[in-house]
Amino acid sequence: MTTKFITFGCWNENCCDPSTPVYKVLNKIHEEEQDTNFFIVSGDNYYPNKIKDSSGNKKKVASIKQLSDSFQLLTTSLFGESFKDAADLAADVAAKAAIVGEGRQEERVGEGVEGGKELFLLLGNHDVEPTYAEGYLNNQCYVTTFEKIFAQTFNIQPTPNKIFFPISELVMFKQIGDNTLIIMIDTNVYCGEDTICYNSRLNVNALKDMQIRKIKNKFEEYKLKDIIFKNIIVCGHNPLIGFKNQQMKDGKVKGGLDVCGPKLYELLFSLKEYGRQFYYLCADIHNYQKGVVTIVDESGEEMTINQYIVGIGGTELDDDYNEKYKDPKVETPEPVLTASTLVDPFVLKYEVQQHFSNFGYLVVNVDEYDVNFEVKQITSSLGGKKTRRDKKTKRGKKTRRGKKTKRGRKAAKRN
Repeated sequence: MTTKFITFGCWNENCCDPSTPVYKVLNKIHEEEQDTNFFIVSGDNYYPNKIKDSSGNKKKVASIKQLSDSFQLLTTSLFGESFKDAADLAADVAAKAAIVGEGRQEERVGEGVEGGKELFLLLGNHDVEPTYAEGYLNNQCYVTTFEKIFAQTFNIQPTPNKIFFPISELVMFKQIGDNTLIIMIDTNVYCGEDTICYNSRLNVNALKDMQIRKIKNKFEEYKLKDIIFKNIIVCGHNPLIGFKNQQMKDGKVKGGLDVCGPKLYELLFSLKEYGRQFYYLCADIHNYQKGVVTIVDESGEEMTINQYIVGIGGTELDDDYNEKYKDPKVETPEPVLTASTLVDPFVLKYEVQQHFSNFGYLVVNVDEYDVNFEVKQITSSLGGKKTRRDKKTKRGKKTRRGKKTKRGRKAAKRN
């Protein structure tokens, strides 16, 4: 029996007019991928705007309407239109409660209901950065709070589907059969992001330790049962390493190799004894890169991980990798598809095998033994015939989903 899941990240920008990329991506999933068992959304679920307050200080704010509409669209696209009422109620409760930071305190991740679908919602750097609701200055963690309350409110309604949001340990697990384990981690704590919207009582080192201890304890249970997985799939927001095009900005070279702190690689390397094949699924960079990451420790021992960067869910795309990365220590006129860097005490090696800059998502099929990947693209021109959902929105009166915003019109013009 094959289990199918879909993953993407970096999606919620200029939502939710039918002409926008995020609508097109979600609509394609809705129309063509109804046999999907579950979904992993790998963060950057909202991009705030910047404004100046009455004192001239810059603050980041979120549109309550856009955030609500986008999560309703996400839920009905992945779960089906029959769950619109549940999504509407969850969005309404979350939008109001998150203004003052109030919400349910349930921490248990739980399990999905047989016959239902699951959505695992990870956090990206834009989800956790201090952001207020537009027009309110009560809660600087509005976006993080909204997402948590939305998931919790949806889950207490009588539906077979569930939305899982990271608990305090910032890690979630899903086992498929006897041979495949998925570990979903929060990578913001390893990459220098502001963590005030997690738990103001804990510093970033404490948050890392909680996550690592939770994973270690989980594998101690597997070790006692003498379980070694054939496939371990780790999902996070940030790539282990990825190419960004280099450019001059303010007299300095920007871009190059995108990496995180050493604790992330230490965590990945610690999984080596519990599995045979390793995969890493992520987003953050707004294009697609398929490649192989090799982590080398101080003793020279290596761990090889197949990485898929899928930051193509609907946010404005980064340029495709131009194969012109320049290592100051290496001169080469050839296209650069491999590179290495030191994140002390680890050496990271990266070989990119496929890259492009179109919108889309990644389909993952897991059978009894193997894991197979297929990326589905939507061209950046967003052409093609209208789908049933597009036509329905066009015929009827303008809904919250179909109404054009100023940002949406700009995005459509850009594309």
